[in-house]
Amino acid sequence: MAQSETILTLTYDFLLYVIPQLSKFPRDQKFMLADRIENLALDILDDFIVAYYSRDKLERLRNANLKLERLRSSDNP
Repeated sequence: MAQSETILTLTYDFLLYVIPQLSKFPRDQKFMLADRIENLALDILDDFIVAYYSRDKLERLRNANLKLERLRSSDNP
């Protein structure tokens, strides 16, 4: 369970870092790309939290993995 707590902590710390950075995006990208990144990151944290408390962890972690891949490709739409 220590790994689950670690990934939750790391994801939360990532959000604490990235959300203020998104406000620095140029205005023409702020409302599309920055919102997409923020929503995906929050959805990933949500999937990790649900997986932590769920019996069916694999499905939630697969969803989080797909969202991570989408987040990685957000800079190349």
